[in-house]
Amino acid sequence: MNGCYEALSGGSTTEGFEDFTGGIAEAHDLSEPDPHLFHIIQKAQNRGSLMGCSIDITSSSDSEAVTSQKLVKGHAYSVTGADQVEYRGNMEKLIRIRNPWGQVEWTGAWSDDSTQWRQISDEDRDRLSHRSEDGEFWMSFNDFLRHYSRLEICNLTPDALSDDSVSKWALSKFDGSWRRGSTAGGCRNFPNTFWTNPQFVIRLDEEDDDPDDGENGCSFVVGLIQKNRRRMRKMGEDMQTMGFAIYEKLIR
Repeated sequence: MNGCYEALSGGSTTEGFEDFTGGIAEAHDLSEPDPHLFHIIQKAQNRGSLMGCSIDITSSSDSEAVTSQKLVKGHAYSVTGADQVEYRGNMEKLIRIRNPWGQVEWTGAWSDDSTQWRQISDEDRDRLSHRSEDGEFWMSFNDFLRHYSRLEICNLTPDALSDDSVSKWALSKFDGSWRRGSTAGGCRNFPNTFWTNPQFVIRLDEEDDDPDDGENGCSFVVGLIQKNRRRMRKMGEDMQTMGFAIYEKLIR
């Protein structure tokens, strides 16, 4: 569609996820994590979502610099699993991460040769322990939050999932456009015209089947996509600044 993969040169993991899969991505700042983030990761895993994480850099010289515990800065990692084990009388949350290089692995707690694996049950160790220099490793969820800067999750559409064992999202698509003088109402700073923007009603009829989250509700993900906008770059134009607002409509 765009001639080659040049449109994916650089950029963020989120852009790559969305462009290759047609899914909807979300980003989490790990310096201010959602209090339910571990549960969010587990739900994403159960739904077959793609996940990636990275460590921010402060200068170009930091790009792909390796830390003392063998984590690579400015580098895209995959998040491949999330689990819990009983460790010293408490439940320890673990995250499994993969370096796409296939080497250079985390050397801290819960790494391949760490002592923590000898202090859990044989069943958990056989289920999770993986001692191989293949780029994949476990680390505690707390260390994950401490060392990584960003988590990105791409929620896949049903037609992108071939595995029947994972839960699948229901998909609804709405097409619309902003037209000067009719549907281009501007942002909420323009209350007299904001209401003229395109509006869509989404009805959430089914509660999440999740007895552990303590909530009655329905999860949904909304994405706003500019179609074919990258083609305009050769004409000196870039992506448009745009956004959306979500309001709850109470049914009486």
